[in-house]
Amino acid sequence: MRVWFIDNLAIKIGALLIALFLWFHAVTEKEYEVRRQVPIQITAIPNGLVLAKPVPAEAHIRLKGKGKQLIAPYFSRIRLTVRADGAKKGTKQINLSPEHVNVPHGRGTVVAEILSTRKLELEFDSLIRKRVPVQSRITVEPSQGFVQVGPFTFNPDSVSVQGPSQYVKPIEFVTTDSANFSDAKKSIADVLSLVVPEGFNVTCVPQQIETTIEIQRLVQRTIDDIPVTLTNVPKGISAQLEPDVISITISGGEEYLSSLTKEDFSVFADYLRARRDPDNRINARVNLPLEVELTGAEPQMFKVITGS
Repeated sequence: MRVWFIDNLAIKIGALLIALFLWFHAVTEKEYEVRRQVPIQITAIPNGLVLAKPVPAEAHIRLKGKGKQLIAPYFSRIRLTVRADGAKKGTKQINLSPEHVNVPHGRGTVVAEILSTRKLELEFDSLIRKRVPVQSRITVEPSQGFVQVGPFTFNPDSVSVQGPSQYVKPIEFVTTDSANFSDAKKSIADVLSLVVPEGFNVTCVPQQIETTIEIQRLVQRTIDDIPVTLTNVPKGISAQLEPDVISITISGGEEYLSSLTKEDFSVFADYLRARRDPDNRINARVNLPLEVELTGAEPQMFKVITGS
């Protein structure tokens, strides 16, 4: 038994396709209107100038045309383009019109109206560039028994910022993003993003930097026989210290302390202060390298002996 609807199937399908084509042709020959949100772009900005104020991102437009003429524009990248040829520093008012709208593949399509964002206010400023140092917003908390040695190092340690002069001129430095390294037991190498300074169209190059933070085990070390210099001795007076050397105990990073010698330290005792003491005794002042803490000294007092 044959089913009636498969009789002459090819003819029936062909007839259906022809009917659909005729319907589509009739429908798309009618006039239609559509509304689109289209991006706004500013082009041909003269060299040495830059936009100093944001402009609206989109405009709302109305398109008119036959149905088949509106199909391609509906799927294409329509843009509203404003050329800034001849612009100068300052503010420029531009009234938008359908002529500013570019409709690719839209032959026969008419931009009937700009529905919103009908006027643009463009503010131009001088484009300047300068190099500024990087400042840290890093906190480091070494683990117990460890210590940070030296400051953070950045690579690069300065960056280029550019943009409108009104925003770039006041910039004195660029900061890193906030970062916290806690319970640190070894040196840290990381990549940090930079905080772009405030201001429209301000950019920062590069946008990331490398940082290195040296962490070492905290140890103590004793350095013996460091000479003590007697200062402020009046002319014609012969004076010396007894003893004239000192041993100090210091704490700091293990590798750093191991690199130090007694020549890295200077120790002074003030003759005039000693003369104010009944026994001519005085303590010494120890000048330490950075990242070193004094935890002990022997002897703590020195006697000034004057000759005849």
